[in-house]
Amino acid sequence: MGKLTVITGPMFSGKTSRLIELLEREMLAGRNTLLFKPEIDKRYDTTYVTTHKGIRLPAIVVSVDNDGVKKIKRCLRVLT
Repeated sequence: MGKLTVITGPMFSGKTSRLIELLEREMLAGRNTLLFKPEIDKRYDTTYVTTHKGIRLPAIVVSVDNDGVKKIKRCLRVLT
């Protein structure tokens, strides 16, 4: 079964860096990971989650509506 991790904090507190660190650890352990990014987030790149320092991982872009939720569900089904 999967796991959902929530990382919270103020701006510039290292949330994205921590997220990427956790995902890289899972990938090194041979586990499947998925990283989703809302289509409205175009700060550094449209298809990557990127830290302020430029470290980045590719992400699945999803809309912020029911279609985005459906896309996430489809992607999760592929993993099971």
